[in-house]
Amino acid sequence: MLNQDPNAIDFQRPTLVTAAGQKYHPSRSLVYFNESPIYIQYTSSAFGYTGRSVYQRPLYPLKSFIQSMIADDMISRKAGVIVAKMKQAGSIADRAMAVLQGIKRNVVKEAETNNVINITPEEAIETLNMQNTDTAQTVARKNILENIAVATPMPAKMLNSESYAEGFGEGSEDAKDVIRFIDGLRQDMQPLYDLFDRIVMYRAWTPEFYETIQNEFPEWKDVPYEKAFYDWVNAFEAVWPSLMVEPESELVGVEEAKHKVIVATMEVLIPQVDPENKATIIQWACDNLNENKHLFRHPLNLDYEALANYQPPQPMEEPHEPKPFSSSV
Repeated sequence: MLNQDPNAIDFQRPTLVTAAGQKYHPSRSLVYFNESPIYIQYTSSAFGYTGRSVYQRPLYPLKSFIQSMIADDMISRKAGVIVAKMKQAGSIADRAMAVLQGIKRNVVKEAETNNVINITPEEAIETLNMQNTDTAQTVARKNILENIAVATPMPAKMLNSESYAEGFGEGSEDAKDVIRFIDGLRQDMQPLYDLFDRIVMYRAWTPEFYETIQNEFPEWKDVPYEKAFYDWVNAFEAVWPSLMVEPESELVGVEEAKHKVIVATMEVLIPQVDPENKATIIQWACDNLNENKHLFRHPLNLDYEALANYQPPQPMEEPHEPKPFSSSV
């Protein structure tokens, strides 16, 4: 794919990146390894210094899978064939008998539910017997998909679209294997998202776009473009959704544990910091509490600037009673 000379300056580095006839700077590309290699060795039939290839291992099973699709198409077209065993008219059939045979075939063809057709005891109507193709085709197709899954590698249940009820019942936890596989793919793809997220931000949040925001929302009129851009970048967060759906009771228990940690942290830090840092701690606590959607349906919003300048009133001291005057003579 790239320069495979280890002594070259551009070893495995993109020098010319084009897409749809348009050139792009090499910094807008990312070299992605074809999975983790077993050994580092150059082979002309593979993709350079990449060892094994996920595209070569399942090549023959993929060819077999295409044949299974052809067989499925053939079986689906033959499944509706009706075989009519009709008694022949004789050794010599004139034109009238041939027309009669055609009429009887049309009667069988047009017969539907609630219709009645008449045949002689020597005749019979049945479908094609494809019982030998049922088991053989099903087993062969499943084996082909499992071979492709092993070559990728990926859980075979994702290709076979099988139910997980049996796996959970036997304790094999096939669903967790699928979740671990998807989480691994997410980790491999995360550098790509980190790279292109920032590129998309620069392409989308342009000064022209920010002018439309200032015209539509007055609170952004006095905010410079650079400050608004980096505020948006720092506030941007993309989190992969969890594939394991937890019951409501467990989610509430997790949020209760987080709530106790937040309260304990505030009790320790707030008495020891100045008003500005106290407002920062309260804002951090509110942001974390607002994420607990199962405990609190409505978010907690405070004026943190006013909170930083707030001085709590000092308690009034109780007046002391004057001591009685005493003198000695």
